[in-house]
Formats: sequence, structure tokens, C-alpha cells
Amino acid sequence: MNFLLKNLIGIVIFLVAAAFTLFFLFSDLSERSFYKTDGAILLTSLEDTVSIAFDNYGVPSINASNEKDIYFALGYIHAQDRLWQMDLTRRVAEGRLAEILGKEVLDFDILFRTIGIYKTCYQLYDSISPKSKDILESYSLGINSFIRSNLTNLPFEFDVLDYKPDPWKPEHSLMVIRLMAWDLNTSWYADQLFTDLRNRFGEVLVKDLIPDYSPNGPFVIKENGNGGVAGDTINLSADIRPKSGGYDNLSREFVGKILNYRNYFGLSMNAQGSNAWVISSERSDSRKPILANDPHLQLSVPSKWYEVKFTNTSNGNFVAGFSIPGAPGIVAGRNNCIAWGVTNLMNDDSDLLLLNKKSTSYIYDSTTYQLDSTLEEINIKDEVDGHIFVTYSTVAGPVVSGLNRMGFASEKKLITGGDKLLVLQWTGFHKSDEILSFHKLNFAKDWSQFRNSFRDYNAPALNFVYADTSGNIGYQVAGFIPIRNNNSQNTEQGFYNPSGKTWSSFIPFDNLPFVQNPDTGFIVTANNPPLKNSGYYISYLFEPHYRAERIEEIISSRVLFSPEEFELLQNDVYSHQAQEFLSYLFEAANDSIGIEPEYSEYLSLLKNWNYQMLPSLPQPTIFATFELMLYKNIYLIRFGDELFRDYVLIKNIPVRNTSKLLRGKKSWLFNLDPLSVIPVPSNEILKLSFYEAIDKLIEVSGTPNYDNWTWAEYHKVILKHPLGSVPALENVLNIGPFGAGGSGTTVLSSEYQFSNSSSDFNFIATIGSSMRMITDLNDNFKMITVNSTGQSGQPLHPHYRDQFRLWLFGEYKELNISAETNITSGASSILKLIPTD
Repeated sequence: MNFLLKNLIGIVIFLVAAAFTLFFLFSDLSERSFYKTDGAILLTSLEDTVSIAFDNYGVPSINASNEKDIYFALGYIHAQDRLWQMDLTRRVAEGRLAEILGKEVLDFDILFRTIGIYKTCYQLYDSISPKSKDILESYSLGINSFIRSNLTNLPFEFDVLDYKPDPWKPEHSLMVIRLMAWDLNTSWYADQLFTDLRNRFGEVLVKDLIPDYSPNGPFVIKENGNGGVAGDTINLSADIRPKSGGYDNLSREFVGKILNYRNYFGLSMNAQGSNAWVISSERSDSRKPILANDPHLQLSVPSKWYEVKFTNTSNGNFVAGFSIPGAPGIVAGRNNCIAWGVTNLMNDDSDLLLLNKKSTSYIYDSTTYQLDSTLEEINIKDEVDGHIFVTYSTVAGPVVSGLNRMGFASEKKLITGGDKLLVLQWTGFHKSDEILSFHKLNFAKDWSQFRNSFRDYNAPALNFVYADTSGNIGYQVAGFIPIRNNNSQNTEQGFYNPSGKTWSSFIPFDNLPFVQNPDTGFIVTANNPPLKNSGYYISYLFEPHYRAERIEEIISSRVLFSPEEFELLQNDVYSHQAQEFLSYLFEAANDSIGIEPEYSEYLSLLKNWNYQMLPSLPQPTIFATFELMLYKNIYLIRFGDELFRDYVLIKNIPVRNTSKLLRGKKSWLFNLDPLSVIPVPSNEILKLSFYEAIDKLIEVSGTPNYDNWTWAEYHKVILKHPLGSVPALENVLNIGPFGAGGSGTTVLSSEYQFSNSSSDFNFIATIGSSMRMITDLNDNFKMITVNSTGQSGQPLHPHYRDQFRLWLFGEYKELNISAETNITSGASSILKLIPTD
């Protein structure tokens, strides 16, 4: 016994010593890459001295006398705080992850080489404006200047993975933007899912499985608004008529590869949405417009956003807001004259086409073309030989079937089976100039300049809200929206008409939805449809109406608002979805059969609830569990595990569809006999789901006492670093878990993945408010913001997570953004970049 005890003690001492050694090694690697934020640095490629003042949260204010130096300094400071994040992003787009992570990620490189984002961006660079090339060149010079100056003290990830970053190219910034557009695109998945459902259940029954947008849901542009597009037909939901065909295995292989990549990096498939709203001068306490924005993206560390202000001291023009590390410019923010915010349009921006193939040729739009091919080689860490394969492309897009095949890049002989090609059609493959768009936007002075800045813009398609110091407000859709044959989404044409050209063009910019100064005095966009009457199909992927409904409800409830009241609204956790779903349960409980006595106490608890998804309450947990059980009883018993996981992977699909079914009162999906297709009322399935929810909570908590069922206990926020799955580093790199309020359908978005809830019974948030911004267009230039993590990407840096608790508890910090503010005002440190030969 003593021998075993001594050995055990020895093992413990060894493990503790190893842990301390690892921690101190990690600390040394991290802290040596804490870079200068004061003093002076001599750099080439500058025209004049640049001053960068950092506030108490590490937010830089760049002051330069010309645009070239502004973009140079922005590149330098992005690299100083987020270089590894930027490098990882470009490596994903280029298909170069295996060089640093090894063979286990080879499939992801093959996938992205096949999609060809990197090739598109090299072609884009050749076509963009000279102004955009100048901006990208200056920005890249700034990044490379930082890299050259710090090759011996790089961020710790480079040491851990034992590599050094390549020089940054202008094309890499284009890849950062295009990859974000790709990650926001889910229509390829939805098309596959609904095709599988049609094949499984047939043309009639599948109608009960395809969600709609609630007929009572709000639209961004009201019918009496000033704006809109030509046309008078409604095209909100897709005309989905898929039939079984030879494409199934081809497309399923492609979809599976993307899902594997997203799972590896912990990327949720839930739709990534946002909230943005603006009120007019007449609705504002300050008598100037107030604009609020909080994009809902994958919760991660570092944050997707980097806050910055830059001022051209030669003319006093400033821009402040949130940028994307790796790309020049401000995506959401304000300048001297205007402010703007963004939400995802939820554009149906991709299709999968099935084309006829013969040897090295294919048929598209009744014309025969030769396939183009590219020989690719992927270098693999710790491997002598690289992986060589061939990718193919068509005039419609890349061939995405038969991934990882050798071919005719040199010998002109296609080595692949079958007579069909699966081709990806995506707006992101088309030429555009987002760099020029954001530059024009950042320095726009009025509504006309704001709108015209988007004429060069393509992807990702976004909703932009607008306000200016003259008191005007507005809204503009920006991006390429495909015009499909017959002016509707129709997967039949894509998959089953091999000579069909599914996209004829894009909606002309002047026909994209817009509105200026609506009679309501406010504009709200929360991933809901832009307008009811449109001559063009946009999407069938819109988010549920609940967030937009709640925001409009609050803004319509009174006349005047302040920025502080919009802080409360951004953190509002009232659930219109819970109110709607539970109303059907309460109605079912009042039928002739009633509710079983042992569950009446829990039902009373829900009836006395105010529908606030607060972390301290048990009712949100009961509702979330009831919702999960309801989906299992409606869908799982008919789908089986695999198809059920597919159906709930994008959460808005079961949410919207179940809302549609409940509104309709009867459905074959409410029948508790999984073999029956006879429509029945929802009463029994609602009550059964409620009983099972209570039973489940008693089981997992070990007690019938609902005081132990608080939402914070089950609904948690964890922000993960890409290397945070390494056990020895997870507590240092990751942030959380912390109990949180809200859900995917509350204004405070905190969305969890149903597939995880179903298998592991957890409601861990994967998507949420990635940043929050509120700005008053009054003369005080007030802007209140909070990021989800912090400015720095260095794990032990004071600014790695210093904004997280503000973010978690709905608090904000203030940024004085006046161009007249002295460089030393409120600065905790000042760094000067000085030109040298």
C-alpha cells in the first residue's frame, strides 16, 4: 500500500511539475509577443509620421496626414494584435492548412482548392479599380512591415506550430472577405436537405416540411415606405420541386466535406444573422438619429471584429467602428457625417448544377464547352511528398463532384467516372470590388454617396441601415442576387435540366430594396425579408420573425429613445417564440382531456412566466426542453437519427416550420403513429412533449425541484480558440463556460445547436452578438460599443478578454470619436510610426 501510495504521489508531483513547466513556457512564448503601444518605431514605406493612441481597452486611434499612411497603419496594427488569426484565415481560403496542421486536415485543403476561392481572388485583383489596388498595397505593406520587424517574437501559435508567416499579399485580403461570404452561405446545405426530404416523403407530404416566413412577421420596408423595387408579386418562399436523380451521391459527398470542415473548427451551421435598427430625429431624445447594430456570428476567441478609429489629419475626416482583421476599412461604424450598420440578407446565393459530361467536355446552356483543369499540389507537415491532384472548372463554377481525383491537367485526359458533373454556382465567383465599396462607404457624406458606394459590391449580400447628421435615415440592400430562370428558386432546373442555365443575371442595383425616411420614423432589419411585394425572388432562408417583431414592438411603444435605452433593447431576452409555442400548449391543456395532474404545477409555472429568457429562471429551461422534445416527436420518429440531425442543423428550419405547422392546427406530422400520414390536431403531441420535457429535466437534474433548473445551469457561453481543444491550453485559450440568458430568437441572440441538445442535452451557445454598437448622430459624436472578447489575440495579454464581462452582462464602454479630439485625450499610450529610408 505504501509503495502504491508513493508511486501515486510521485505521479501527481510529476504531473503538477509538467503542468507548471508547460504554463511557464506558454507564458514566456505569449508575453514576449506583447508589442509596443508607446514610444516610436522607425519604418519604411511611410510618407509621414503616424500617431496611434490606444485607449484603456487597447482600441487604437490612427492619426495620419494621408490615406496611404492610414491604410499602412491599419495593416500594421491589425498584424500586431491579430496576425495568427489573419494567417489562419488566408490558409483556409488558400487550402494550405496541412502545411501547419498535418495530414488530418488534408481533406479541408482539397475542398477549398476545389472550390477555388484563392483562384477567384487572384482574378479579382486583376479586375478591381486602381484605387482598390493602392489601398490593398498600402495595407499589405503595413502587415509585412510588422512581420519583418517581429520575426523573432511572433505570436505564440507560430512557435507552437513551428512555422513563420509568409509575406501578406493584396490578394489575401480579398480572400478574407470572400471566405467570410462563404461562411455566411448556407443555401447549398438547405437545397440538399429539402431534396432529401422530397425524395423521402414525396411531393405532397414534403409541403409540411418546408418552412415559410410567418404571414404576421414584419418586413423591413413597409407598404407605405419611400423606396422598394419594381414588381408586385410575392416570392418569399422557394418553389422547391426536387425529384430523385443521379445527383444525390455527388452532392451529398460535397456537403459532407463542408460539414466535416465546419465541425473540425467548431463552426456552427446555424444561420448567422444580426440586428440593426435606426430611429429618426423625431424619435430621438437628442433630436438626431440613433443607430444600433449587433451582428450575430460564430462566438470565438479572438473576436471576428477589431475596433479602430482612423483620422485623416489633413482634412479632419475620421472613421470609427469595427473592422475585420485581414481587410482594410470599417464594416460597421460612422464618420463625421453618417453612420451605418449591417445584417446578413440571408441571400439564396448558390446552387448546385448537374451537367452532362463527355470525356473532357460538358454542356451548359445548350452549348458544349471544354473543361478547364488546374494541377494542384498540397504540401503536408512532416511529409516528404505533397498531395497532387487536379481541379476542374466550368463557365458556371467549379466542379465539386469527385473531390480528390487526378486528371488531365497535363495529358488532357479526364480520369473520372460517370457522365455527370456537379458544379457549384455561387455569387462569390463573380467579379466585384468590395474594397472600393467600403472605401467609398467609409468616407461617404450623404445618402446619395452612401447608396452609390454599393454599386461595386457583391458578397456577402448584406442589409445596410443608415443615418446622417442632417437627420435622415435609410436602408439599402447590397450584393449580387441571382435572377433564376422563371424568376424563382427551382432546384429541378439546377439538378435535372443539364442544359439549363439557372442564372440569367443579377438584380440590377437600382432595383435592389431600399427606403429613405419612412413614415414610421424607424427601420428594423433582423434577417427578415426586405419587403413583401417584390418582382424578384431573394431567398427562402430568412430567419424567424421573432427578433424583428420584438424590436418593432418596443420602438413602436413610445415616441422618444436614448442610446442608453437601446442598450437595454440590444440585451432584451423576451421570447415571442416561447409566447407563441406555449399558447398552443396552454390551449391543448384546456381540451376535454386536460393535463395529467402530476404535471399541473409545472404548467402553472409556465403560465405565470413573463417569457423572459433570464439566466436565473427555470422557465426558459423548461421551454427549451419542451421545444426539443416537440421536434423529436414531430420529426425524429419519422426521419431517423441521421435525417433528424440534418433537419435541425440549421436551427431556423425546425423553428419556422414548427411555427407554420402549429398555425395550421392539423398535420400528418402531429400523428403519434409514425406510420400514419393522416392529419390530426396538435393537442396530443404538445402535451406528450411537455410531459417528456419535465421527465427529462427531473432525470438530468436528479430532482423534481424546478429551482435547480435555472437557464444558466444549462445554457452557457463558451468562446473557443482554434487551438483550444488542446487539454493543457483550453483553460488559457478559451473563455467560459458562463451561464447566459437569451436564445436564438430573442433580441439578445444566444443560439444553441439542436443537434447537440438532442444528443448531449446541452444548450451551449454557438452563435451570438459578436459585437454591439450604438451611435447617436448628435454633435457630441457619442458612440458606445463592446466587443465579445478584446482587441488582442495574445492569450495572456490584458486586452485578450477584458471586454468579455462587459459583453456578458450587457454593459458598454464609450468611445469619443470627434475628429477634434486631441490625440492625447483619454489615451493610455501613444505609439508613433516614423518614416525612415
